[in-house]
Amino acid sequence: MFFGNPRRALNEYERAAELAARENSTRSPFVQSRALRGAADVCYLELREPARAAAIYRRLIRIHPERPEALEARVSLSHILRSDLHDLRGAIAELAAAIARQPPWVAALRYEMAKLYFELGNYPQSALEAEAILQRYGTSAVAARANFLKAEALAMIDGRSSEAILALEQLLERFPDSELEPHVLYQLGRLRAEAGDLEAAIEQWVLALKMHPNPSFIQSAISRARKRLEQASASDRVAEALIANAVFDGLSTLRDAERQLVP
Repeated sequence: MFFGNPRRALNEYERAAELAARENSTRSPFVQSRALRGAADVCYLELREPARAAAIYRRLIRIHPERPEALEARVSLSHILRSDLHDLRGAIAELAAAIARQPPWVAALRYEMAKLYFELGNYPQSALEAEAILQRYGTSAVAARANFLKAEALAMIDGRSSEAILALEQLLERFPDSELEPHVLYQLGRLRAEAGDLEAAIEQWVLALKMHPNPSFIQSAISRARKRLEQASASDRVAEALIANAVFDGLSTLRDAERQLVP
């Protein structure tokens, strides 16, 4: 591996795993699990053979399920299933097994699971997983992102836009210095615009404009909202004019009728 020959490194790792299995000593599980982990890593990171890497990770998990390398293997296997083999349900299963071991980075694993449910289109479960992070690991590094993901998931569910808006407002209050603030403000504006409150949407976007990494994108949203307001205002003026004309015509008709009734 370190001589720049990953294929030979893979052979050595596999040979080490075989020898450790035959040795059957107290050190064998340590050596075999480390060798299998190394072999899988080489397959995926160096040789770009995700299916073969997944098979080796699964072998490691099956043979030594309680070893620390098996926990790491589940996380790596979940990534392969998600990114390379497009098996989201399988990726969720591996993360769930890793979470059950309660490693120190469990909050990050829960966040990855919430994202997987979102990708799968299971928005209610994604929102629940994100809420669980806020409840149990509210001071973790991923808490603010979990809050944002919860809002995004709720926004995808019919009839729950108001809950999504509340979640975004809570994020701004709970994490005032979050790097997500401009994105939260944009999403707040988008949800308010979809609800028909264009003026409130513009207010949110003006705040986001000061700090958003893509200000031209925000400016375009503001321009579109202002045009819609102008069009709505013009439509209202036309409607008022039509009503006024109708009333005027009605009064004129009444006056004409009254004249005809006067002897």
